[in-house]
Amino acid sequence: MLTPLLFVCPICACPATRETLPLCQGCAKALIPCPELCPGCGRADCLRPGCRKLIFNPMASLRKRHALWLSIGRTHETLKRWKKIPSRGLDRLLFLNPGPKARLEGFGDACFVPIPQNPWRSWRLGRNPAEDISGFAARLSGGTVHRILEWVNHSGPQARLPRAERECQERTFRLRAGERLLDPSRTYIVTDDFTTTGKTLEAAADSLRAKGAKRVESLVLGYRPYLRQNLKILTAGE
Repeated sequence: MLTPLLFVCPICACPATRETLPLCQGCAKALIPCPELCPGCGRADCLRPGCRKLIFNPMASLRKRHALWLSIGRTHETLKRWKKIPSRGLDRLLFLNPGPKARLEGFGDACFVPIPQNPWRSWRLGRNPAEDISGFAARLSGGTVHRILEWVNHSGPQARLPRAERECQERTFRLRAGERLLDPSRTYIVTDDFTTTGKTLEAAADSLRAKGAKRVESLVLGYRPYLRQNLKILTAGE
């Protein structure tokens, strides 16, 4: 008599295991941590200090860029699943594994600033994923969440747009009404779910720096490389 299949991996439809719920062991092991991102160009395969953007713009908006996972292959499908249908199992795999947990704990007493989301999109998802990421990071690091940004010029969803169109779009943020000047001694970390070009994060960082912030970094759940990047460098050590 066959044992009924109670849990199926949503990524590949293979049997899920208790240790890796809701994923199977194969998809759980396929999760690829993201290497360090260049603070100048935002790429993961940039061989610094030869980054031209960093050389010609030493006062870049973001001092550091952080990404927990490399959003390719099954890792990308897992991150999309978390964004659309979150669960405690995926929370544990994506945020409480030793690797990402240690990175989040290292932020210390920082101010996490989530990227605001289109109200219609928030209603459709039932939440703002950037706020969830900020919440996890703040709880693990002892920091705080500051929902202080709002859109001035929102160009709409970018998930299906080509890279060239994303880079040409103008994005502008401002602090919400009533917000005072920011503390220059604190570290502000802009959070979002995914990043490809980094333009949204840079625009948010510019608005924070304009209000007095001196140390601005970024944190995303998944970094999506484009085709020209060297995947051998990105996945080195896997």
